[in-house]
This record gives sequence, C-alpha cells and structure tokens, in this order.
Amino acid sequence: ASLSVRVVPDQSLDDIAAGLRAHIEHVFAECCAGGVDEALRLELDVQPVAQWWLADPSTPVYRLAAEAIRQAWGLDGSDDTAAADADTALARSEPEHEPESESDDEDGVATSHGSTPLLIREGGSIPAVPWLESFFAPHAVAVNLPMGQSSDNAHLANERISIENLIRGRDVVYRLLDGIADVVDTAA
Repeated sequence: ASLSVRVVPDQSLDDIAAGLRAHIEHVFAECCAGGVDEALRLELDVQPVAQWWLADPSTPVYRLAAEAIRQAWGLDGSDDTAAADADTALARSEPEHEPESESDDEDGVATSHGSTPLLIREGGSIPAVPWLESFFAPHAVAVNLPMGQSSDNAHLANERISIENLIRGRDVVYRLLDGIADVVDTAA
C-alpha cells in the first residue's frame, strides 16, 4: 500500500514519520496478535520526504502577483461579473481597518477597491519550492499561483481544471512576468 502525508509549517517531518510508523506497527501487531497468519509481515519505507514551505506575502513579487490575480479576475473593477462569481478561487473582502496607504492591507498585500486574493495555505509540501527558493536567495522568491479550485481533485483520479481557470491563470502568469522586471529593479 502507498500512503501520502502532507505536512504544514512548524511540523517536523521526523516526528510525523516516527508517529505514523509507531501507529502502523501498533495496529499491525494488534491485528496479528491472535496468531492469524505467521507469514504476514510489515515493511515500512518512508520516502521521499519534502520540507514544508510558506510564502512571504510581504515581498514585492508577491504583491505584484496579488495585483495580477486581481486584474485577471476582474477584482480591480474592470470585470464585475468575474468578481461576483462565487466559484472563483478568489474572495472579495473589505479590510477591517483603514489601510495605512491605498496599496497596503493588514497582510501586506496590495489591495484595489477592497478586493484581496484569498490567501490559503495549500501546496506547501512541493519538494522543489523550498530548495529553489534557498538556492536562488536572496535574488528570487517563490510564489504559488492559484489556478484551480478545491473541487478539481488535484493529484487524484479525474483531476481537472476549468477552461476559465486555465485562461485566467495564463493571464495571471502573463501579468506577473510582464511586471516582474519593474518590481525586481525597485526591490534591489
């Protein structure tokens, strides 16, 4: 059997693996305690493991990505029908307090007309992301861009993505790449 376990920030991979191993060994021992079948044996191989990763939404690149998402999904006031669509991967929210400037909200992500991409912690155990970010630091930061929805069955049978999400996701990437030089120049 194969089992996939995802970790989140501040979890120790070693602790999770040891706890899982101990639980499986305990359950196996209980099942076989009555001498059911002496030929049954348990082998556990924990691999591969990937450290968790958490984005820093206060970076200039992340702010640019948030603006690209707002523009692509019409949350900047340019497309009211997209902003009203409850099935999008974004949420409309008003800041609880007046931001210090027109471009910053309490999470450090630029806002436009009170619309902010919904920040979720998903995709944080992608093995290459923390390695790439540390390898290229301090010259690059990783940004995990939303393309799909929670109902897309990511990494499962019948995985899918809607055409609208695919097209708007392409637009987000285009807008991000189009503005990245300006952001990197001002951050240096």
